Amino acid sequence: MTHVAHRMSTAIQALVVGFVMLPVGVAALFIATYSVDVPYEDQWNTAQLFVYLAEGSLSFTHLFQQQNEFRQFFPHLLFLALGTITRWNVRYEMLVSLLLACVVSFNIYRISRVTITSAEKRLWLLVGTNLLIFSPVQYETWLLGMQIVYFAPIACLTTCLSVAYSGLRLSAKLAIGVLLSIVSTFSSANGVLCWVLVLPVLLVACDWRRSFVPFLIAGWMALCLLSVSFYLYGYRTPEWHPSLTESLRQPVRALAYLAAFLGAPLAPGSGIPQLAAAILIGILASILFAGACAYLWVGFGDRSLRKRMIVFVMIGAYSLGTGLMVMQARLGFGIPQGLAPRYSTFSLYLLVSLMYLAPIVLENARANGYLPSRVRTAPLVSAVVAALLLLHVLTVTHGVLRARAFRTHLRYVKACLLFVNVLRCRAPAPMSQEKLIELANALNHLGYLRPSLMDGKGLEEIAMSIPNARSTGAFEDLAKTPDGRFIASGWAVLPEGREPAHAVLLTYRDGTRGSSVFAIASMQGLPDGLLRALRQSAYDRTRWHLTFAHMDMPTTDATHVDAWAFDTESGKAFKLRGSHVVPPLRLPKLSLAGSTLFSVDEINNQVSPPQNFVIEAKHGDGFYIAGWAVDEQAQREAGGVFVNVDKQLVIPARYGLDRPDVAAHFGNERYRSSGFSVFFAASALEKGRHTLSLKVIAADRRGYYDTGYRAILEIK
Repeated sequence: MTHVAHRMSTAIQALVVGFVMLPVGVAALFIATYSVDVPYEDQWNTAQLFVYLAEGSLSFTHLFQQQNEFRQFFPHLLFLALGTITRWNVRYEMLVSLLLACVVSFNIYRISRVTITSAEKRLWLLVGTNLLIFSPVQYETWLLGMQIVYFAPIACLTTCLSVAYSGLRLSAKLAIGVLLSIVSTFSSANGVLCWVLVLPVLLVACDWRRSFVPFLIAGWMALCLLSVSFYLYGYRTPEWHPSLTESLRQPVRALAYLAAFLGAPLAPGSGIPQLAAAILIGILASILFAGACAYLWVGFGDRSLRKRMIVFVMIGAYSLGTGLMVMQARLGFGIPQGLAPRYSTFSLYLLVSLMYLAPIVLENARANGYLPSRVRTAPLVSAVVAALLLLHVLTVTHGVLRARAFRTHLRYVKACLLFVNVLRCRAPAPMSQEKLIELANALNHLGYLRPSLMDGKGLEEIAMSIPNARSTGAFEDLAKTPDGRFIASGWAVLPEGREPAHAVLLTYRDGTRGSSVFAIASMQGLPDGLLRALRQSAYDRTRWHLTFAHMDMPTTDATHVDAWAFDTESGKAFKLRGSHVVPPLRLPKLSLAGSTLFSVDEINNQVSPPQNFVIEAKHGDGFYIAGWAVDEQAQREAGGVFVNVDKQLVIPARYGLDRPDVAAHFGNERYRSSGFSVFFAASALEKGRHTLSLKVIAADRRGYYDTGYRAILEIK
């Protein structure tokens, strides 16, 4: 009988261990399924470091330079080392994030071996811990390699805490604590919390000579202040940063933001508004945490109790402290900003700490007679566990669905990046379009972009033929809107129908050349609401549509428009069934008297180019003009903009781009959609010198204004 019981116990332990490892495997599969190998937004700051490294000009200043509010010195070193080995495949950075999460989980388990008496209970608590640490709700953190900086502080903190409870010598514990606190500080803005949270645990968990404690505290705080001072040296508040005094002026909103931040890991998909659910969960978690802290305060004289509780109080305080820092810096963006998926990587540790504090408090209370033996806690615990598991299932479902939508967005961003030399899509980087082009081409030269950038608009080199054209989808409709724009729509999959196309390329044919790309469409996103998202059919996920104007194509003639399914992994395009004709663009021929307001902000790399500015270009280069123009007489946006080359070739500009700065400067909101851009290949012109002039179409399209602006294009 004893042998059978032992075998059953071993089988149960093996099952629990399987449950422990399951979230890790799910997170790895999650990254493998939804990740996209493309630099995204702030990650382009790292791209510049690779260029400096290749040029031999990389310096300590570059590694230490401020990025938003962060000093990411140590992550920068990791990014450079890993990127050099992998040719900057950002998926390897995501793998490092996963490994850091494993380190955190392992550290918490090691701590629980000292603080939780039951081995079986430790394993079940680790299951709950891993469900939170590896949850897909933080999909942005998993799917962006740069988010290593979000895992670094908690990995450093939990390692210090684990070491504090280890059998190492006191000097080794102290040295490791100092070194990892420095790494934490110069990895993320909240990394400074490591200094604050490790010291109390070192004092409680380790047996220091009483006479040495004041020197330990003084030395530790001195190193902390020195580290913070070095961090703040040359620090500048980012221009976009909201006021840091917002929380003082609006304390109620500040508390609501903090509660939403703390409750966000369990709020999505609960069936009630996410913000309300997050605030409710955050308030409840904060109350429970405050109760645990009060219990520790009252029983601090019990050495065993304080040694068991202090470490998890500090882990919970990490989330609370980070929440206060984020609230102080981001409240100006509004309370819902606290629900950002990436913040769950910071806030989930309050919930983790409560999972361990609850059994410790209940066990101690029962042992000391504070909790009568007749009071049964098992039903309450079972109900809480069931509720948490239900919330977790909902948040996981929500996270997976949002990750799928995020992957769709990243694939579109990658498609835009691959055509950055020939199109002006939405820039996936916090920098000017020209700077992005420069960096992208530098990375391409280093072999750090896969596939390589597309050098021309033509599809000859990337077009693939397949036996059955229907298998890639169809260009079903091209409808004209009342304002003269066109809406293209259809469905697209990659060959064999294995998945939706990553993006759709729209091309035009002018009868003399092959197909040239003029726009990129994203695949259909995720509908709002968990139930609607779950009901979205596989066919709906293959849908695409794009609104464009005739002026997006550098031709005024009637032209055929085709659509192509694009694979961002291989860089290949597959033609969709169907083609549509866009009628010729009728530009006004009447030159109006008078003038209007306009500005040429940029020609290629030249900002605010003067009159008769000379641009030299090779025959294969691209040519780019950007600026704004309005109809001053009508006090509204113009009817369009076009460039005239040598008074013969007419190239329509893309008009209607958002320019809030223009509207604010003139105090006229009708000027907001006044931006324009035009891009064409120099190969469209003969070699030699050409004169470019800018014309602004009147709002009623009865004629155009000659702005008088001229630029000279010399093609060699």
